Amino acid sequence: MTIWNPKAVVPAFSLGFYGDLFLSEADQGKKAMGAAATTLNDIAAQLSDEDAEFLAEAAEEAAAGLPEIGQPMAFNEVPGILQPVARFFARRIDAGLMLLFVSELNQVKRYLDEDVLASKIQQRVLDKITEETKVVVGHSLGSVVAYETIAVHKLRIPTLVTLGSPLGMKTVTKRLRAKLAVNAVDAGSPGVRSWTNIYDKADPVASAGALKRLWPGVDDWTVENDNEPHSIERYLNKKITGKTIGSATQ
Repeated sequence: MTIWNPKAVVPAFSLGFYGDLFLSEADQGKKAMGAAATTLNDIAAQLSDEDAEFLAEAAEEAAAGLPEIGQPMAFNEVPGILQPVARFFARRIDAGLMLLFVSELNQVKRYLDEDVLASKIQQRVLDKITEETKVVVGHSLGSVVAYETIAVHKLRIPTLVTLGSPLGMKTVTKRLRAKLAVNAVDAGSPGVRSWTNIYDKADPVASAGALKRLWPGVDDWTVENDNEPHSIERYLNKKITGKTIGSATQ
């Protein structure tokens, strides 16, 4: 906010962290020792056929929204179970972004499939929300978590901001546990009064497109994050992000 308006007052905020809930005790130990680097092989070793099918469906939707970049990218040593994903992305993103996509969407599927995990994650977010909360911001999987936490628990939140969200994918939305009311005018009704969705068209996690086609009340904005299209820092540094949060917290 202060990047675009030096006089802006930065509002108090709380971070609902839940990344540790995806790690086994062994993984947490590896992370503590600096040896938890994730590769496609690491992810592939944990995938079921159903997981791979989900990732392929999501990749097909994402790839349809990404521009072709000419010659096919060289995805070296892609595990067989992830070859369908690689084929969809071959002319659209590099290996680094494919790894990011697979990692992010794999967590999205786990969250949507595992009710106990989802409940724990939502509780982490609920613990940070108070009666004074004016805006909830969610990035990537966090946008799905924010959506469901508000919808499942019938909360009343003035403003929702989603960044780099996979909610544009039917592969994701058909698995949502509850429906969120947008433009909820009645002060006593659950839902959000306003929802701003910000995405980079080159972000494979969000490239399925605008959310307005699924939720007519959403205010969609596109930005350019340059060589880091899914970066939370790049999204937060955008003028529209600061303006939206600033307006919601004044």
